[in-house]
Amino acid sequence: MLIADEGNNRAIEVTHVIGSASTIVASFTASGTAGAMAFASRLPNGNTLLTDAGNNRIVEVNSTDSVLWEYVTTDRPGSNPAPAPTRAVRLANGNSLISDQFNDQVIEVNQAKQIVAAYGTINTPGYSPKSALTRMNAPYSAYVIGDYTGITPPF
Repeated sequence: MLIADEGNNRAIEVTHVIGSASTIVASFTASGTAGAMAFASRLPNGNTLLTDAGNNRIVEVNSTDSVLWEYVTTDRPGSNPAPAPTRAVRLANGNSLISDQFNDQVIEVNQAKQIVAAYGTINTPGYSPKSALTRMNAPYSAYVIGDYTGITPPF
């Protein structure tokens, strides 16, 4: 099992055997730099994708917790200084889908750290449930239906 242990600033992988005590077999902290681990998922290549809300970033680490790739959500113009991404998943096409909660957006970012799609309007004031579909209010989670997310196998 892979658990995002937010208060301890880590993701842990534990054994899960019914009737036995669980054991931590791996810990992921982005080389000790993580803060407020909101979500974690195992990628098909064996790496782990971490949603490091405390540092406004998404981080891919390998099995030894070395940072291989990261995207910082506050590095773009107009962004909220404390957007706290809440969940990121790696899509089958290699891009990352990020729920950028306090920027009121879900963004799709490629490996070159370019936003290739955005859902919602960044920092849209005056949200109302009957507003245009492009307006969101703190989206917490997003997935592509039928796509590999680290939670379910691809279809």
